[in-house]
Amino acid sequence: MTNNQKKQRLSRMEAKAQTRQDLLTAAGIEFAQQGFHGTSIDRIAEQAGYTKGAVYTHFSSKEALYLDLLHAHLAKTEHTFESLMASGKPVAFVIDELSKNYFSELEKNRDWAILTVEFFIHAMRHQDIKLQLVNKIRTAQKNIETALVNRLNHSNEALPMTIEQTALALLSFNNGIDLLSLIDPQQALPNVYQSVLKLLLTKLD
Repeated sequence: MTNNQKKQRLSRMEAKAQTRQDLLTAAGIEFAQQGFHGTSIDRIAEQAGYTKGAVYTHFSSKEALYLDLLHAHLAKTEHTFESLMASGKPVAFVIDELSKNYFSELEKNRDWAILTVEFFIHAMRHQDIKLQLVNKIRTAQKNIETALVNRLNHSNEALPMTIEQTALALLSFNNGIDLLSLIDPQQALPNVYQSVLKLLLTKLD
């Protein structure tokens, strides 16, 4: 393969990656504004400036678009958790930073929280979609478990629950706080959030 051919191939790959990202960005905007069921592939294509065919070239369905967005959202959350766990900072600092980051993201992305509730209900009624969603969540759980194990390697203490139970509790608690914050944001949720994290993670010092 000549240098020119390599450049052309790379350019095609770059263009394909850019198109995919444009479609995800457009889907995120449409989902936030219209909700999952209120959004169509046509609207996403129009928002992105592409044809409907271009959407289907990269994504098999509207659900596939959401699941890719979910993957990016979870990856960002996991990165924050892993970085703080690996920082070597006292667990009180880690908990404080986790709480600040969680509620900052929740405030900025309330539409995402609403969309997630809507999609979870949708997935409950469609077995194939539910299985894909479960795989995403379980991958996130495994990544949290790994971060906890790495932190525990530098601690002489044990957590009050198993690593698996702790990771699942953290994910479940976040989902519960998401729901309650959407319905009753006047509650002192940051205080509760920090208190529960202390119960789960204090032994990591």
